[in-house]
Amino acid sequence: PFKATRLSDYQINEFIKLLADYEFKEKWSPKLKDVKLHSKLGKNRYAFSEYYSTPWPFYDREFLLDGKIFKRGLSTVFKASDFSKDELVDDDHVRAAVMHLEVVLTPKGDKTYIEFAFIGDMGGVIPAFVSNIIQKRWPVRFIQAMEKQIKNKKTRETPEYLEYLK
Repeated sequence: PFKATRLSDYQINEFIKLLADYEFKEKWSPKLKDVKLHSKLGKNRYAFSEYYSTPWPFYDREFLLDGKIFKRGLSTVFKASDFSKDELVDDDHVRAAVMHLEVVLTPKGDKTYIEFAFIGDMGGVIPAFVSNIIQKRWPVRFIQAMEKQIKNKKTRETPEYLEYLK
């Protein structure tokens, strides 16, 4: 398992807008090539795939996920885990397994406390030390990339964001 935390100078709604905007995520998320929304499973709950590039000589990875957005006290939680519909898997990628993926955003005045936790298996043949390097760096880089997008005022109010606000 890997976890990164940070107290950010940006407000929570900017992070929620950014994370709810799956169509724009490939523009800022580290190593993300594409996001494909498969279906809406319920209110603020989605089945989707995220496709990531990996360093040579390894094959790119697919995360097939059941994701939801919800409130936990004052916090907004983006949580995902494996979605078990094998017919949705892309044969051009190695399927990675996600046991637990959670981004928790908690308002702290005008700032936001971010917790990013990940437990998973990168799948396929990747030496453990390479997998550990990727998983250790990725949460920190993910948080840094979010802050850069918000600093550059590149967030949008998508239908998913507006639905969450209801």
